[in-house]
Amino acid sequence: MNIKLKVNSVVRLIDERIPMGQIFNKIEPFARQAKILLCEPQAGAGYLQWSMEGNDWVSFKNLNDADKADAAKVYHDRRQSILSQLQGAKYINEVLSVPDDEFIYFRKSGASWDIALVAWAYRYPDYQAGSELDAWRNKVLLQDVRIGFVWDKQYLKNYEFKIENQTRYTSAKGWFELDRSVPVGSKYSIVASSGEAFTLTVEEGQSDYVYDLTRYFNVEVSVCKDNVPVSDSRCELTFDGISQTLTTDATGRAKIRLAMRRNATGNPADAQPECMVTCEDKSESQTPKTIDETLIFNFDFETEKPEEEIPPVITEPEPDPEPEPEPEPEEPGFVTLTILDYEGYPLVDMPIIVTTKIKGDINLTTDHEGKCVIPKEYLTHKEKAKVRFTVTPEYQRTHDIHYHKSSKKK
Repeated sequence: MNIKLKVNSVVRLIDERIPMGQIFNKIEPFARQAKILLCEPQAGAGYLQWSMEGNDWVSFKNLNDADKADAAKVYHDRRQSILSQLQGAKYINEVLSVPDDEFIYFRKSGASWDIALVAWAYRYPDYQAGSELDAWRNKVLLQDVRIGFVWDKQYLKNYEFKIENQTRYTSAKGWFELDRSVPVGSKYSIVASSGEAFTLTVEEGQSDYVYDLTRYFNVEVSVCKDNVPVSDSRCELTFDGISQTLTTDATGRAKIRLAMRRNATGNPADAQPECMVTCEDKSESQTPKTIDETLIFNFDFETEKPEEEIPPVITEPEPDPEPEPEPEPEEPGFVTLTILDYEGYPLVDMPIIVTTKIKGDINLTTDHEGKCVIPKEYLTHKEKAKVRFTVTPEYQRTHDIHYHKSSKKK
């Protein structure tokens, strides 16, 4: 943003033999420290020019009345800070003089102001303009302000929010204090991290401005016995680690409004704890999911009916049964296996393998009648043993083998 004046429209207040650049270099660091932008003059063909970054600057004369008192107070305090640092310095009062309040520019910076001076060290040649700024400064009524946010009556510590679009944080005690007193009637936009927006209007005598971000859900408990509402029934409610007792009214109902669990931004947490209600020997649990939701717990009890007494049945005792005779132990037995060739002749001295479920493979050799014996205990009930043998060439050379079974025995 550029401000231009014709060279002959204003008069320098400082000896023209002293370069303006030299004066600027000496005074600008002190102005910057006091948060006043002292704009460097730029000479042109027949005009003077001063530049400011951005196009959102407003001269004091064009501020609305609600802002003028505050802006005037801030400018006065910062100007006095420069004068205090450079007390007795030559030309300092002239440097901080402008032809008119029109050349003092402001723009919002959070709850305060950025301030810039153009046409400094100049005056109008024919007259001295009056200072509307001083008149507004004398009108101002100031108020200290601090801002806090609460959730379920607890102040949010180190909580991020914006004031006039500037990010700020509450302290470890849950408060943010403006660094200066501000005029009564000033308005500031407040936006919490949750997205909620508020307008802070400064009121006389009120320093604390607290914004409640709490979101709630409702619980309704109903207790009946034999379909009749039960009054003064005590139920235990537990939510988010906190327990409390609810007592039903004459209609058998009890209601309560509970704060939801929050997240870091001051919104309800996505995952809410279970809400449990216990009445006598019954318990129910539900989980709130939406803001202002109502969870309903119904407890229906019935009067226990006395059990009918059934007379005992008396019966004659039955005689003890005759003891069964113990089975006589079986004598150990044997199973004889006979190995024959195709024509029914015994295979004598034949090595065989008998396989049973109990003993597995048993190696035996037939006797002179082609027989061999195994104990019965080697076999399970009705088991048929498997027999394997091989007629080797050696066996054939020393024994008679009949390969074909005759249809008639000769």
